[in-house]
Amino acid sequence: MFHRRKAVSEMLAALILIVIVIAGFSILVYPQLQRYITTSQQLGKGSQTAGTNAGVGISLVYAYAAQSGSTTSVAAYLDSYGTSPFTPSSLIVDIPGAGAYTVSSFTITYNGGNLETTIAPGQTVELQFSIPYTGAMPSAYYITAAGNGLSLTWTA
Repeated sequence: MFHRRKAVSEMLAALILIVIVIAGFSILVYPQLQRYITTSQQLGKGSQTAGTNAGVGISLVYAYAAQSGSTTSVAAYLDSYGTSPFTPSSLIVDIPGAGAYTVSSFTITYNGGNLETTIAPGQTVELQFSIPYTGAMPSAYYITAAGNGLSLTWTA
């Protein structure tokens, strides 16, 4: 009978510890997660609003990153659904926890390799660039393209 009480008290202690961990997560981590999600949604919405007002509508269809030596190469496939063209002049890649990287050069290709400088309405293009990053790619990172007096941010 004494062993049964000991087993019950150990089980109760384990349940109490689980409740404490869940409560700690709810109090400390969950609000930070919600703030991060809200901020990223506001950034995306603000970028979309500015682009829509200018007639530029470009969405990220797919992004792929591969490491080679001391750099990470990124290929982002973008679909232009707006009514105005967009000419990116600079790119910034923000990797949470690792910092932001300004991209010095990038290429835009259309229709299997035709080099472009402007993303025209109705085009699906490939944006290729490299950054000096060698860590593991996170589940989400941000690509911001500036040009035409506005900036567009995509979550990859």
